[in-house]
Amino acid sequence: MNQDWNHFAGDLLRHSRNQAGLTQRDLAVQAGVSASEVARIESYRVQPSIPVLGRLLDAIGLGVVLSGEYVDNRSNARETADSIGQALAANDEHRAFLTWLVLLDDLKAVTSVRLVELIQDPPRTTGDSRYDALIAGLVEYVCMARGIVPPTWVDDSWRTTEGWCISGISDLAEIERRESPPPFSKRGVYLVEQSLSRA
Repeated sequence: MNQDWNHFAGDLLRHSRNQAGLTQRDLAVQAGVSASEVARIESYRVQPSIPVLGRLLDAIGLGVVLSGEYVDNRSNARETADSIGQALAANDEHRAFLTWLVLLDDLKAVTSVRLVELIQDPPRTTGDSRYDALIAGLVEYVCMARGIVPPTWVDDSWRTTEGWCISGISDLAEIERRESPPPFSKRGVYLVEQSLSRA
């Protein structure tokens, strides 16, 4: 998922300060800044400079490490399928679906070049035809939106299921069947396209 950099410093500071059991005033005194400055950072009204953030985190007992290395922890289709399989084996369907949502977000957020890298390795079966079809449908859907030819593995015959309406709400089933994008519906997965545009 994308990091909200506008809130990063405030969230980091608030969480770390609370973990350390410090009030805003305690932290301000230890770091040599005003309590109002701590409050403004934690409420996202100002972004601290690196030296100020460093002093605040030092006062909590945390260090700051800056790196010029490119860090990419985006999900790829193969690892997602493996993670979903593990979640389903533990009877945790909620975690399985959340894992798929992370893949959705990641595939939509990357460049076209990176997208191709994330989807090139064929996923193994999750052990559940619904999720096998859902992953294949997502990859084809994102590729179509970008004008990229999907990898051939999305057309494996076993990546289909028997009429899965994602919402699980019977009153929405007809709408899902009618509005589901073709990359999903042809695999027996039904969802409203709006659900693929998460904020």
